[in-house]
Amino acid sequence: SQLKTIKRDWEYASGVHGYRPVKPIQQPIQLGAPFGPSRGKMAHDPTIKATPILSRMGVWFFVRGVYLHNKREPMDYSLEVLPEATPEGMDRLLRIVESYARAFPIRWASVISKHGIGMEATLNTARAIQTSFGWNVSPHLTGRGKSRDDLSRILESLEQAGLTSIIAVRGDGPPMPQDPFPTGADLVRALLALNPDLQVSVGCYPEGHPESPDENADLAALHAKLNAGASRLITQFTLHPGSLKAFLKRIRHDGITAPVVAGIASPANPDLVNALATRFGIKQHRYYGQAVWDALRQEAFEAGYADVHLFSFNQPFTQTKGGLHAGL
Repeated sequence: SQLKTIKRDWEYASGVHGYRPVKPIQQPIQLGAPFGPSRGKMAHDPTIKATPILSRMGVWFFVRGVYLHNKREPMDYSLEVLPEATPEGMDRLLRIVESYARAFPIRWASVISKHGIGMEATLNTARAIQTSFGWNVSPHLTGRGKSRDDLSRILESLEQAGLTSIIAVRGDGPPMPQDPFPTGADLVRALLALNPDLQVSVGCYPEGHPESPDENADLAALHAKLNAGASRLITQFTLHPGSLKAFLKRIRHDGITAPVVAGIASPANPDLVNALATRFGIKQHRYYGQAVWDALRQEAFEAGYADVHLFSFNQPFTQTKGGLHAGL
């Protein structure tokens, strides 16, 4: 019904079917002018109308765009936060999470494993978010420096907390001597050997992993992690529209069919985001903010990503008429 209304309004405005007389073209259109009269005196002649075929082509593209935009269901969101180890920090974090929950249809959350704070704080933060908001929460588990006994104890704690999913990452830096999990695929395989019912997500990199020699090595690592049993991919954040679409097209062409979640950094603190981008080997964006963030989300929707994963960096989401700013 919406498309019919658009078509009817266009027909009335353009004068087709006799709704409104259109003043005929007084002069022939120059052959050199693309898409109708656009050069010389004719470009300023108010008596010249666009040719019907071009008008109809324009409305066809417009209606097609509206149809494709409404064809998909609205995207769901997930949220990533850093763990907190103190009661005061936890209270502040829950208020930050609430600021995102008010703005987006968030279905689940993740808590990263922060160096120096311990896995216990990660699990406690995950439990607090799950209890407060009722979401499924996936803690990050870094394999670097852990043994199989460590994994077994962590998975036992997950089960006691009622957590059924995890995000497995190898960890930064080259493999350690006698490391039982030198690759992300090795970590995924070990986790599922301990708990076959665990839902394991893994990371992927639209701009390439900083330690990867080339694109083919990145694709081979993704295939290895999926073959080991990973069920979902979550991209590292990127600050440039175009990267998300090109990446999804590339991995689909390579035969990867697993659902992919688009990681997008919150624009609440652009300076912090650019600083972290440098640390993670991601190309900075001089003008990263609301407009670029909106473009990234739109691109994720149109490209066919499963969801959007919001990297909050524990920066509260506050939206005003002037855009976004940090602070509750």
